[in-house]
Amino acid sequence: MKILTHAPVLALLSIACLTGHAKAQQLSQTLYFGPSIPQFTSTLTFDSFTGNLDDLTSVEIYWETEIYGGQLVIDNDSTSTATGSYEFGSVIVLNNSGTEVRTIDESFQSIFSDTQVINEGTFALAPNEGDSSYDYSADGPDGISITGESKTNSGGGTVSSFVYEDYVSGIGGTADSTFDLVFDTQQYLNVSSNGGTEYAITPVYSLGSVTLVYNYVPEPVAPTMACLSLALLALRRRRF
Repeated sequence: MKILTHAPVLALLSIACLTGHAKAQQLSQTLYFGPSIPQFTSTLTFDSFTGNLDDLTSVEIYWETEIYGGQLVIDNDSTSTATGSYEFGSVIVLNNSGTEVRTIDESFQSIFSDTQVINEGTFALAPNEGDSSYDYSADGPDGISITGESKTNSGGGTVSSFVYEDYVSGIGGTADSTFDLVFDTQQYLNVSSNGGTEYAITPVYSLGSVTLVYNYVPEPVAPTMACLSLALLALRRRRF
C-alpha cells in the first residue's frame, strides 16, 4: 500500500523537474535619440539575442517620436485673400545603408514606414495691407504666426522569422554581440495656398525612442541536482 502512496509523489516530482524551465520569456531594450533640431542621424546599438535561434518565437520593434517648439510665420503679399493649409514638424526615416539587420515582416515589407510628427491647420489671410515682400510679417490680418505644440506619433511591427538569424549571436545565428539600427530625423514643412504668400520657419525639436523585444522559450534543461535528490529520496521511501 505504501508503494501506491508514494508513486503519485514521484510522478509529480518528475513532471516539475522536467517542465519547470519551459515558460515563455521576454527580453526588452529601449534606446533614445534627441532632442535635437532636424536634420540629424541617430545610431542606436542593440544587444543581439544570445540564446539559440530555435528558442525565438518573435522579434518586435516599436518606435515613438515627439516634437515640440518651432514656429511658422505666413504672410500674404498679394492683393487678394489668401487661403491654404500648413504642416510643419519632423519625419523619422530608417537609414537602410547604416542599419545592420533586415527589418522586414512576413510579407517581406519593411516594418518601418516614414513616420511624420506634425503641426497642421488651415488659414485665411486678408489682402496685403502695405508690408513689403520678404519681411515675413506675422501681423494680422494679412499675416499669421503658428507656435508649434508637443505632438507624438508611433509605429511598430514584428520581424519575419526568415531573418531571425540577423538578431541572434547564439547557436544558429549570424549576428555579432551587438548591431546598429540607424535613423534619419528630417525637418518637414509643407505650405500650400492659392498664391501670394511667403513663409518662414523656426524648426521644431525632435526626440524619440526605439524598443526591441525578443520573445522566446528556452530549451528544456537537464534535471537539476536538487530534483534528482528529491527523486532519489522518494524512491528510498518507497522501499520502506
